[in-house]
Amino acid sequence: MNKINIILIILLALILIFLILRIILLKISKKYILKKQNIESNSYDNYLKKTIQAQKFIKSNTQFSMRGEDSNRYDSYYNKKNIKNNNNKSVFKKFNKILDLDLKNMTIDVESGVTMGSIFDYLFSLGKDKYKLRMSTDTVDMTVGGAISGIGVHFNIHDVGFFHESVVDMDVLLSDGKIVTCSSTQNKELFNSIPNTYGTIGKILRAKLKIEKTKPYVKVNVIKFNNITDFIKQMKKLSDSNKYSNICSLVYGKNELYIIVSNYVDKYKNLVTFTKYNTFYKYIKTHNEFYVKTRENMFIFESDWYWNIPDSKLLKFILPKSLRCMKFFKNIAGLGNNSSKNKHNINAFIQDWEVEYEKSFEFLTEMLDNVEPYLNAKPICIFPLVSKTDAHFYPIKKNKLYLNIGAYSQLKDNKKNYSEIFDQKLFNIDGIKMLYSVHYLNENQFNKMYNGDYYKKIKDIYDKKYKFGNLYHKTKNK
Repeated sequence: MNKINIILIILLALILIFLILRIILLKISKKYILKKQNIESNSYDNYLKKTIQAQKFIKSNTQFSMRGEDSNRYDSYYNKKNIKNNNNKSVFKKFNKILDLDLKNMTIDVESGVTMGSIFDYLFSLGKDKYKLRMSTDTVDMTVGGAISGIGVHFNIHDVGFFHESVVDMDVLLSDGKIVTCSSTQNKELFNSIPNTYGTIGKILRAKLKIEKTKPYVKVNVIKFNNITDFIKQMKKLSDSNKYSNICSLVYGKNELYIIVSNYVDKYKNLVTFTKYNTFYKYIKTHNEFYVKTRENMFIFESDWYWNIPDSKLLKFILPKSLRCMKFFKNIAGLGNNSSKNKHNINAFIQDWEVEYEKSFEFLTEMLDNVEPYLNAKPICIFPLVSKTDAHFYPIKKNKLYLNIGAYSQLKDNKKNYSEIFDQKLFNIDGIKMLYSVHYLNENQFNKMYNGDYYKKIKDIYDKKYKFGNLYHKTKNK
């Protein structure tokens, strides 16, 4: 057999392997395609039937644990001991429908299990006029219940506040089986107690959310900085200016920082996509202006799991578009657990810290002094945030500028646990952090940071027997 025949056989074998792999992936991808949502004529009747089932389930169990937003950053609920049956998932997963759209009052009414991607696709399919949630999250599979009972953020948080600040009203299932409708004016104490309590106060069944008009494309501009001082000053200036709808930044080190600003537009010049071969966190380094579709901008980190999959053109060629999503990557990687280090001893530096603007230079400088050598050319994501309302157990100072410092990387340094180091640093400067990831606060520190004394009072009112568990023990790294 000559060399040409051998080469042909090898090529044919490779093509066959590729085709088989592609067929398998296409079959798997069907599970990750979002189902199209439509409002049913009897949507509220069906919703009421599901609430009755949920009430029966809660009443029939002595202990029930609900995770709002877990370490994978999308909603899930699970049983613990003393539960009589194992049908809780089927009970609560049924709450996944859009109930009503009110364009006059600019609201959408949804069940708690509806995802951000489903809502976006529904609102964008209405016709010529385009709508979106006033505040979304950057994850397609994040549910409404998870974004409220956890903490939901996006790049317009400097303008409209956290996700829960766009909730008009919601139905909450309590541990005694009662369903209470609450809002900023009705049962206000309960309404302000749900964010950041991860289902330990009550289970969200339905929420009415604010929506707004939008446009089909986004014009993106990138500004580069070579020092932290100018970078932080410009973040405040941009946040105060109200000139841009979206503001975020990617920071690679103390001398390489990029602020990314964008506005919604009707037309585009050079449209770019990051669902094929371009990689967002690299593209912004060499392009200071470009356009993307609004949906893609909303979930801009989905295709590359922030920056946690190999930047391989072959991988991107093989994977179907529906598999370029965080849910699939996490399922195959097995890294979405609540541990500071995975089994390969790679530091999982996955956190969201909220730092007052005046203290952000000190915090960011010390962080980069420590972790920059181990970031492996991967960035830290930072954006300005301003909370407009009160949340009892995520006590951000109202109308004050913070910087959200988000780390979503794997560090190759086994000597120090930087998540623990900067949790303590955060505590010392009166910052706060999201609890979807591991934390290293002791119970006294935790109660000081998250208004623990008042939490106990609220538990006495709504869950005196702690049927839904305790926030500290639920979120504590073990």
